[in-house]
Amino acid sequence: MSKFRTLSLAVTAAMLGACSTVPPSPESALRSRASAYYDSLIKQEYRAVYGFFTPGYRAARSFEEHFMIAPPQGRYLEASVEDVRCVTDHACDVVINSRFEFAKSVQPVGGMIVPMDVTDRWVFVDGNWYLAPKR
Repeated sequence: MSKFRTLSLAVTAAMLGACSTVPPSPESALRSRASAYYDSLIKQEYRAVYGFFTPGYRAARSFEEHFMIAPPQGRYLEASVEDVRCVTDHACDVVINSRFEFAKSVQPVGGMIVPMDVTDRWVFVDGNWYLAPKR
C-alpha cells in the first residue's frame, strides 16, 4: 500500500471517529427528553413524571403536593413530538400531538378520547432539559 493511501485511510478513520463523538443538537436532546416524559405519562409512572419538572419546582413542591394540586384528569394513550421551537438558548417550546382519555369522573367529557395538541415550555438547567410547570 502506498504511503498516500495509508495516510488517506488514517485521516478518514480519524474523521469518522470524530463524527461519532459529536453531541446531539439541543433540539435533538430535547426531543428525546420530551418523548421520555410523555412515555412516562402514558405508562402512568408518576414518580418518573415528577422527575422531569425543573429542580426549582421540585424544591418548592413535593411529589405529593404536586399531585394534590394537579391530579391526573385522565391518561395519555399516545404522544409524539411534532415540533421544537427555541425562544432562547435555554428555553424551548415543544409541541406534542397526542390522544388523551378523560377520566370518567371528569364531567362532561368523562370517558372521551380526544386528540390533543399540547405546547410545553422546557428550560435548560445545569446541563439538562426540564419541563417548566404551567401552574
